[in-house]
Amino acid sequence: LLTSQVGSQKGLEKLITVGCENPDKFTSLSVKDKYIYAVGATATNLERGYDILLSCFSLSGELLWSKSYGGEDEEEALDLTIVGDTIVVVGYTMSYGAGDADAFVAALTTKGEVKWFKVFGGEEWDEAKAVAILEDKIYVLGFTASFGRKVDGFLAILSMDGNLEKFFLVGGEDWDELRCIGVSDSTIYIGGFTKSFGEGRGDILLIALSSDGKVLWAKTLGGHAGDFVSDLVIEGSTVYLSGYTESFIEEDDAFIAAFTKTGELQWFTLVYGIDIDSARAIDVKGNRIYVAGRTRSFGEGGYDIFLAVLDLSGKLLAFQTIEKKRTSGALTQLHELAEEIEVKGDMVYVVGYLDSVGEGFSDAFLLIEYSEKIFDENQRSLALEEKDRLVVFPQTPPSGKISIEAKSITDNIVLKDYTKEVAVESPKLGEYEPALKTHTAIVRYYVQILSEKVNYKTGYYDGGEVLVLKAESPIYFENKTRLVLKGWYVGEEFIKDKILYLTVDRDLVIKPVYLKEYYIEVVSNFSKITSGWYPVLTPLVLEAEPEVVLENGTKLIHIGWIIDGKYRESKLAQIVVRKPLVVKPVYERYYLVTIELKHETKKTWVKENSTIKLPEMDEIYENFVRYSLSLFRDQYGEKYAPGTIVKVNKPLIFKAEYTGDYTVLLAIAAAAVILSVAAIASLVGRLRRRRRRR
Repeated sequence: LLTSQVGSQKGLEKLITVGCENPDKFTSLSVKDKYIYAVGATATNLERGYDILLSCFSLSGELLWSKSYGGEDEEEALDLTIVGDTIVVVGYTMSYGAGDADAFVAALTTKGEVKWFKVFGGEEWDEAKAVAILEDKIYVLGFTASFGRKVDGFLAILSMDGNLEKFFLVGGEDWDELRCIGVSDSTIYIGGFTKSFGEGRGDILLIALSSDGKVLWAKTLGGHAGDFVSDLVIEGSTVYLSGYTESFIEEDDAFIAAFTKTGELQWFTLVYGIDIDSARAIDVKGNRIYVAGRTRSFGEGGYDIFLAVLDLSGKLLAFQTIEKKRTSGALTQLHELAEEIEVKGDMVYVVGYLDSVGEGFSDAFLLIEYSEKIFDENQRSLALEEKDRLVVFPQTPPSGKISIEAKSITDNIVLKDYTKEVAVESPKLGEYEPALKTHTAIVRYYVQILSEKVNYKTGYYDGGEVLVLKAESPIYFENKTRLVLKGWYVGEEFIKDKILYLTVDRDLVIKPVYLKEYYIEVVSNFSKITSGWYPVLTPLVLEAEPEVVLENGTKLIHIGWIIDGKYRESKLAQIVVRKPLVVKPVYERYYLVTIELKHETKKTWVKENSTIKLPEMDEIYENFVRYSLSLFRDQYGEKYAPGTIVKVNKPLIFKAEYTGDYTVLLAIAAAAVILSVAAIASLVGRLRRRRRRR
């Protein structure tokens, strides 16, 4: 066996073909816990014909193992069900039994090991079509040509260890088959085909039985021609059927029907085209009905797979076909057929077989699709290999409900017990583990990257691959210009992320979006905006500190700006960034001039290169001394005459120096001496006169 795989994250997530150079097919599947089990047939050995094929996959579609079973002739598995760790498989065998073909039931472990194998039937063709388990009993149905009149349906009841407990015939005077089964609330619901009852060349048959095989009710449904049921599923209080009909609008039309559990027809919907359409399988999840089948009305010729979704009232919501991409105008009889569907969570699992891709004449396939992608209105082209492409086409087929009456045949249906007539054998089933040759072909989408600065290049990428897109940023140019990544265009959608995590699920056009920035150099520490990169067309308001006092007796007064070499006399300047610029606030420099006089200190801010006149005179009296201004001396020791005009180009401190005039002080001192002498003389005279009197 060879396997090939097609995958993407959303859309046709996985399509795995399993096969060899000879025909292979899957007919049924069951999703259990973390695994997908699919059964069918493989012709790995042409001398034997078909062998039973059982494959196990992970939920992501990885083929874990495949095993085949059979004898010297042909066997085919048609259905399976799983309970606990037991897989029960039914079908027909031509290697064992009493007739041309006998029905078989096999129990296997979930590793594919045979627990037991039972064959039952008669001398003609007997085939088991479907299986279900209820209350520790195995219910198997199909058709037999070995018993009854022509071909009758049969229902076999077996214990879990494989003992045949009952074998009932279901039918009338003509051809009757039982094809599908479902169980709910201790009731068995069986869908089939009957020519013995009904109105046309063959009608849909629906029967409800108790667990011990008693008929609760039976209905037929159909028109003037043939009507055939393929599958049924029970959800809540409703039994849903799928199949095809020849009785109404076109040649063969797919139908979906809903019955109550008491057998009342609720609605009957047709999906039809100009050719053959058949709804092969059905499942229900939540408020949606999922249908898989085959169509020749839509697509590019031959049979193509279709998936459809309806609401619970029978209205068609979505429809898509999956087919081989072929040369325009070419006719083909290639077949792609879906046989079974199951919905788990958000995923839809479908099995069948196809002629168009894979290794051999026809290959078995497992399709895994995200349920919401059935609603995708975009065509998706999926590359299996360089020369092979599968195409998912959204379609809008005609559909609608028709008025039809379900007829009761409860009183006419009789289950005939043929348990004692049936030959039962327990042969040893041959088990094979063919050396598997696996190869994986991944769905690849064309991703066009419109930049050489991205870490990915234009080309084909695996479906489901997550691209972590990064672009060079910033990109510098010589003229103080750069490009900075701001986001990405994915198609027409803008995504504002620097690093883009993108799942490849379709053909994509990706373009990094850059914003041009220019470097604005601000030549000052006193500007309220700083040097840096600014986006093109950014409006800037240039503002600086209006007054800056430095520590060394210097003060700066803001008067304007130099922008790109041109002076603008404005304390606030507005510009729009359109190119690299050098901007510089313009300050006038003032110096602190200090004049220290004897009686006061004067401080004045003087504009650079301006002049200041030193005081011309200054007199002050202290202690009868007159001080007169004689000169000034600055902090550097330089002398200046009073009244000197000094040019200021740095901070200056002028200290005044004075000369003293003592004339007044000396006069006062002389007068004081004279007064003192006179006073002494007067005192001496008084003393002499006193002595004389004595």
